[in-house]
Amino acid sequence: MKKIKLTIITIAAILAIIICVFIYYSLSNTNVMLSTVFIFAALSIIVFSAFLLLKDIFIAKRTEKIATHTMVDSLKRVFKVVTAEGHYTEIIDFEHSKVALPLLSSTKKALIIVKAKVLMGYDFEKLEWEGDEKFKTFRLKKVPEPSIVSISPEITYYNLENGIFNKFNNEDLNKIQSECIEVIQKNAMESDLPKLAAKQVSLLLTELTSLQGWTLEGQNLLEQDVG
Repeated sequence: MKKIKLTIITIAAILAIIICVFIYYSLSNTNVMLSTVFIFAALSIIVFSAFLLLKDIFIAKRTEKIATHTMVDSLKRVFKVVTAEGHYTEIIDFEHSKVALPLLSSTKKALIIVKAKVLMGYDFEKLEWEGDEKFKTFRLKKVPEPSIVSISPEITYYNLENGIFNKFNNEDLNKIQSECIEVIQKNAMESDLPKLAAKQVSLLLTELTSLQGWTLEGQNLLEQDVG
């Protein structure tokens, strides 16, 4: 598509130059004003064609530069291991009233269904341990609490009703989305997901140490952290 556009612009510019030269020699001796008008029109075509060509080039370069910076800013070293996954569904009944005039209130309502996938695990950078090469033991000294690694929500709005003087806007929807994620996060932490994450990380560390012929100690710290 870009090649076709470039070809068309080039042909238009060449034709404009040819027409400009032809008109100049044919009309220069008869009507100076008319010749000037035609020359101006031809030059306008040339300038416009050049503008279209250069605009596409500069926009393409700028877009590529922005994308590159976005990738660099997104890079961050993490060492979090996901050990449990949970799926949650929440039904939220939202209602907000606003007094527009004395004795006159306006209410907006919405029924919201949130389905979310929650990944829970451990930040191994906060894990403290010590090894004994003589007895080949790997002892846990400090274990962080399991934390939510990510939440992937799918929010659906039903029965979205605006009040006469109280209507939904982007700020309201963003606030509702944040509150929905907080509800999912709270319920996930109060569920059995942290215990499952602790059990899985204990199995993971046990398998890793046993592969090297070592023994894992201090698994009770995992149970204490999740109650």
